[in-house]
Amino acid sequence: MSQTKQYTWKLIWEGLLHSYSQIFFSLDKVFAVILLLCSFIDPYVGVSAMVAGAVAILVAYFLGFDHKNIREGMYSFNSVMVGMVMAVYYDMNVPFVLLLVLMSVFTLFFTLAINAQLSKYGLPIMSIPFLFGVWTVLLVGREFGGLHLTERGIYTINELWAYGGETLVNFYEAVDNLPIPDIIDVYLRSLGAIFFQFNVLAGLVIAIGLIRFSRIAFVLSLVGFFSGYLFFGFMEGQFSHLHYSYIGFNFILSAIALGGFFIIPSRGTFILVALASPIIAILIAAIGNVFTVVQLPIYSLPYNVLVLVTLYVLKLRLAPKGLTPIVEQSYSPEINLYRFLNQKERYANDTYFHIYLPFYGEWTISQGHDGEITHKGEWKEAFDFVIEDEKGKTYRDLGTRLEDFYGYNRPVVAPQAGWVVAVENDVDDNMIGDVNLKKNWGNTVVIKHGEGLFTKLSHLKKGSVKVDEGELVKKGQVVASLGNSGRSPEPHIHFQMQAAPYIGSKTLKYPVAYYMGKTESGNKFHSFDYPQEGQTISNVKVNPLLKKAFSLIPGMHLNLESDGERFEWEVFTDAYNHTYIYCHTTEAVAYFVNNETLFYFTRFVGDKRSPLFQFYMGAYKVMLGFYQDLEVTDHFPVDDIYSGLLKGLLDVASPFYTVVKADFEVVYTEIDDSLEPEWLKLQSSLQVKALGTTRLQKDFGIELNQDGIAGFTVSSNGVEKKYTCEVL
Repeated sequence: MSQTKQYTWKLIWEGLLHSYSQIFFSLDKVFAVILLLCSFIDPYVGVSAMVAGAVAILVAYFLGFDHKNIREGMYSFNSVMVGMVMAVYYDMNVPFVLLLVLMSVFTLFFTLAINAQLSKYGLPIMSIPFLFGVWTVLLVGREFGGLHLTERGIYTINELWAYGGETLVNFYEAVDNLPIPDIIDVYLRSLGAIFFQFNVLAGLVIAIGLIRFSRIAFVLSLVGFFSGYLFFGFMEGQFSHLHYSYIGFNFILSAIALGGFFIIPSRGTFILVALASPIIAILIAAIGNVFTVVQLPIYSLPYNVLVLVTLYVLKLRLAPKGLTPIVEQSYSPEINLYRFLNQKERYANDTYFHIYLPFYGEWTISQGHDGEITHKGEWKEAFDFVIEDEKGKTYRDLGTRLEDFYGYNRPVVAPQAGWVVAVENDVDDNMIGDVNLKKNWGNTVVIKHGEGLFTKLSHLKKGSVKVDEGELVKKGQVVASLGNSGRSPEPHIHFQMQAAPYIGSKTLKYPVAYYMGKTESGNKFHSFDYPQEGQTISNVKVNPLLKKAFSLIPGMHLNLESDGERFEWEVFTDAYNHTYIYCHTTEAVAYFVNNETLFYFTRFVGDKRSPLFQFYMGAYKVMLGFYQDLEVTDHFPVDDIYSGLLKGLLDVASPFYTVVKADFEVVYTEIDDSLEPEWLKLQSSLQVKALGTTRLQKDFGIELNQDGIAGFTVSSNGVEKKYTCEVL
């Protein structure tokens, strides 16, 4: 079979599987198989659903719609549900099959159309196409004599006897008549009703699959259902509304959607679910009465109304608090939560535009934010930089001439790429001690980096500006030389961020992306921080070996070997410009970022026994400059560490309390030559703590040479494993 055909069949099969799991906001294939098999508890429902899903996928594929959405079942899960309902109501015959195919296509088109409209507001399609599709089917069924209402389900025992004899009947009755409280019985039957299987057996199967897929989603389903059910009872509602077709599944799906899929799971989402479920109960009662008039079932309409309204209202907030919508969907409440917590710690002050220091070498901050001299009021978020010697002096000799000052005539560089929007270049430099109050800022360059973000470099040397207004500059490009113009008694760089393009604009508080700070004990790496007055700082000086080793570009191959085992790695970039290492041997994937100052991993997917996972842990964050004994720290995602029952307990607790923390550290230990290095070594460690006690410690050693990554070691519990690496 050709690669094209293999790809097509795989796309169709995965799309069909995900059509089932997508109903529970999941892309888990095992869960999808469980749900698919569950739909076959009534074989007619199972077959009809598969046909409907396959038709929708094939039409979407041959019409050229997005393959990612096809693969994830986004285009077909509504058609699958329409197919289920049709099999519940009608006998299978030729008119049924024809209508099934046509309604699958109609539901697909409606899905595409409604998605195009709702996506403008950042809202999901939910199961709205299913509702319109199934109502259409039920209404036309009253007019088309070729469709015959089925009697299946009326004589369930006879049907089971035909499928599996006495054994199946006995098993069904044993499960269906389990001595369980009514509220649990209705919960399980409501779970089964999501796939139009109105029995405890289907509910048990789905519950098991739901627990396996997501512990958070399962707990949310319980909270949502019980809140709604108990409210119904407290209000003395007619429980026939909940027992008829077991539409209590509205509680379950709403809880999972609002509690962990569209919003980051937290204490707040559990409170939201507890409050939302009574509203669902109100909608069930109110909408049910309206739809009784036209003799149509409401199915998932209350769930759709509440979730869409809630998500839309959350988007109207001016200052979002408490409930955090999910931006990048991972189709797992646990992963959504752990990724959010990890990113919150890793990128607390991260900015879209990275602003660097506007000079080469080490400079000292003579005046910082809210300084005592000129950085006041609307201009308080600014920096003044000077160069000092070992004695803290900014000049040599007597310091009476401009040339005596270490910073004078030094290059001033663009702190990030952008467009020059303002230039002043003809202000005379002051004699030492004098100031020019008429031309306060002196010679200045203002650079636009993005909408609402500009940087201003002032007190430049007259006639030294090398750029013109409208010119595009690169990060680190020399734009002028330092002088002593404007309100400047001695040479210093005035550097500020601002929201407007004018030379006199007020300042903007904005962090410096990455820089090194000099301390008594050595160097300290800062990321997205605000330099303090008196600090001596510099941009990170990138080491050539580190730069080359971690410049993993698409198409690069790395071959690893350990104890006779060989592993082949290759670097790729996906359609969303995410770069990753793929292990051909274990099919594991590790996503990473290299921004020319830092190399860091963002996500791991696959077999954690793979050596790629060991490298992911050991090189989780590497700053690309070598500073002896420098320590760089980070926080590791805890869901990458645990599995099994322990992870399940951690999952349930995580929305409420951080039980486990994982800390990463890398130390720059050895280098043969700081100027022309041929090899260097890094030591890193991962320490996992639970309730203040260390539960896991792993140590790593990474060796680099002129070819790149030479190898790495992993040590845990006194056992060391070494991997050698060949870069191709």
